[in-house]
Amino acid sequence: PEADSKGHPLTKTITTDLLVAADGGNSTVRRMLGMPTVGFGYGRRAVTCTVKVDGSMGRTAYQRFMPNGPMALLPVWSEGDAVYANIVWSTTPSVASDLQLLSEEDFVRELNDCMQSGPVNTQSLFPSDLVDSILPGPLAGIAKVVDYLAR
Repeated sequence: PEADSKGHPLTKTITTDLLVAADGGNSTVRRMLGMPTVGFGYGRRAVTCTVKVDGSMGRTAYQRFMPNGPMALLPVWSEGDAVYANIVWSTTPSVASDLQLLSEEDFVRELNDCMQSGPVNTQSLFPSDLVDSILPGPLAGIAKVVDYLAR
């Protein structure tokens, strides 16, 4: 094989039964090997941010199952008396876009309303046709049970 200026080979051939390319979503190893990927959209987007929390939440995470998807409040760090948490709000693309257009004050009001009062209706979290089309039998059944329990 060709070598670089220090004599190291530029290419090396190996044979293996398993190769793990754990170098991220834009895997250089996968691209170099021409390995295809499979993906699909599932009609959801996440709005994420870090918020300063009034009071203490300790190490407790909170989650609400809203009509368009779950919302989580996850404690991340404290500085003196200040407590910070990450918000992960999974919802439809249109609701996510609407949330991102809100002023900071309106977003915080909407966030507080949702976290304090919970959902206002019991619409399905996982559309049945979507679950059946993308998940194998047993997993689709589990998703339907989770959906039922969340309502």
